[in-house]
Amino acid sequence: MIDITTLTEAEFKKLPPVIEGESKEVRYAGNGLVVIRFKPTIYSYTANRCGVVPGSDVLRLRATRIFLELFRGAGIKHAYKEVNDKWVLAELMMPSMVEFEKYGIPPFVIPDLSFQLPSSHTAPPIEVIVKRFHGGTSKHRYRGMDGSVVRSSHPFFAGQRIHVDDAYPVPIVRFDWRNPFQDKNGNRVQDEPLSEDMADLYIDVKIACATARRVYEALETFLDKCDIICYDICLFIAADGETVYGEVSQDCGRFRHFDFGSLDKDVWRAGGSSEQVLEKWEKLLELISDGKGG
Repeated sequence: MIDITTLTEAEFKKLPPVIEGESKEVRYAGNGLVVIRFKPTIYSYTANRCGVVPGSDVLRLRATRIFLELFRGAGIKHAYKEVNDKWVLAELMMPSMVEFEKYGIPPFVIPDLSFQLPSSHTAPPIEVIVKRFHGGTSKHRYRGMDGSVVRSSHPFFAGQRIHVDDAYPVPIVRFDWRNPFQDKNGNRVQDEPLSEDMADLYIDVKIACATARRVYEALETFLDKCDIICYDICLFIAADGETVYGEVSQDCGRFRHFDFGSLDKDVWRAGGSSEQVLEKWEKLLELISDGKGG
């Protein structure tokens, strides 16, 4: 197995490329494993801002490493095997043809003739979101939902009102189709929510919902010790619905601290500088590092 503690940039570049997107580059390391390099990029569709924040990749890697230990302790399957300050060693999750076409990359063919990729190790072109609060894209997309009332026939939450920035009665799982950043005419495109029936064509919705909720519950319990509330989290889950294969970091969720406020990408959405982003992300890392021993 490849040793990522000694892997150099030159050695990484010699590995066969699997796929490369806006935030990561993935290369094949043999025996069904890949090495992943995080890019120091940051993007917000809502604020129409993208850029490079040097050092943000390292902070994401360090946070992911802590959360990976949390998931292992909770019995949650994750494709990441090792994480250091430069690389991730992970099980290969074969990208969908949709992803290869989106980035204009030829489909990856495994060079190991003797290796058979498990059918479960496929990555659907879907993002799984867990929303705990009525904020973010939901408050912008669902116009008129603020102040609305849960149906009177609901067995548990009849009559409860939904308000902007208030908690939902329970964490809500949503499936989004991963669109490219731009269409063929150069217009910005956002990801689109799918019905569960549609999403189930690409990912086992029932199992994926259970997995996403387990991830959120593990995060919620852990972050509570750090005085942090997780408003929402974006996950990548394999087609089998069981295996999480993407990062969980400052870049893929909304995290609020009682004293320090937003510790995620919202500072960037609000027009903050690279330095402010790093300050917030470092604070989250500091708090969850302390929380490990809490």
